[in-house]
This record gives sequence, C-alpha cells and structure tokens, in this order.
Amino acid sequence: MSARDADAQQGGQGCPTVAGPSRPLGPSSPSSRSGPSGCGWPGRELCQHPDIALRSVSFPPGPVRALCVIRGAHKLVLLDRDLVGAERRAALTHELVHLERGAVPRGAPAWIVTKEERHVDRIAAGRLVPAGELRRFVDARTSIGAVSASDIAEQFGVPLPVAVRACDEMVRA
Repeated sequence: MSARDADAQQGGQGCPTVAGPSRPLGPSSPSSRSGPSGCGWPGRELCQHPDIALRSVSFPPGPVRALCVIRGAHKLVLLDRDLVGAERRAALTHELVHLERGAVPRGAPAWIVTKEERHVDRIAAGRLVPAGELRRFVDARTSIGAVSASDIAEQFGVPLPVAVRACDEMVRA
C-alpha cells in the first residue's frame, strides 16, 4: 500500500509516528534469514538495495500495517512494530514489490488502486511461495493425503492469505 493510500484510509492524518532511526537490514538480521522454504526473501532483496530504509513504527488501529514512501531518491518501508514472523516477512515483501513497480498516479480511480494491490499480492505470493517449490511440496504431500492452505502456510512460513494466493496461482497456471 502506498503512503497516499494509507493516508486516505487513515482519514488524511498522514504517516504514523516513526520510532527510532532507519535500520537497513544486514546479513545477520533476523529478517534476512531464509524462511522455511529457504528462498531468503525478502531480507536478501533488501540487502541488495541500500537505498531502501526500513523502520518499525506504531500504526494507528486499522487495516494498514505497512507502507512504502518514495520521496525523490529516498525510499522508505514502514512496518508496524507489532508484525512478527510470517506477517512481517509478507508485509515487507509486498512493500518491496510496490517500490519496484512504482507508485500508482495520484488521483487514480479506486479500481486501478485495487487492481494494482491484487497484482502486487500475486507477485509477493510468488516470491514467498515459489511455484516450483510449491508444486514439489504438493506432489510429495498428496501421496499421504490432501494438502490444505494451512499446510502450505506452515511449510513456507507465510500467513494463510499468502498461501491461499499461491494456491490460486498454482491452479491458474
């Protein structure tokens, strides 16, 4: 979600208060370690972009738990400090995809913003649950029974909605 979108959802109150200095993630940081699938996303990606700062902040109650801010050459990802583990990793991946794709133009209709969010969700799910690894996991597990989205979430260390999105993409492919 872009800063502009978050601002609109928060009633135009602006960005949340930043707590602490920017902390680019390094190789020893917990967020840069490989998840259960071993892919290393998103920490490895963040380490390759020293121009992106990461801050943990307190977000006001509501649906926004992470956002990216682009001001000229400065790129910042804000993550709710209450996010941990799989949710933090998924939120960071989602925001990094937004930074890659660039901002939705100001004043864009809601349907365009929604379409972009869905596209970013698909890309992020594909990075967190790579299609080949998912296919191998499903093939191996179906020999002992049905595979649920919860099984996939646990195997890949992702939140359930990310696992569901990855399953949907696998079915569509």
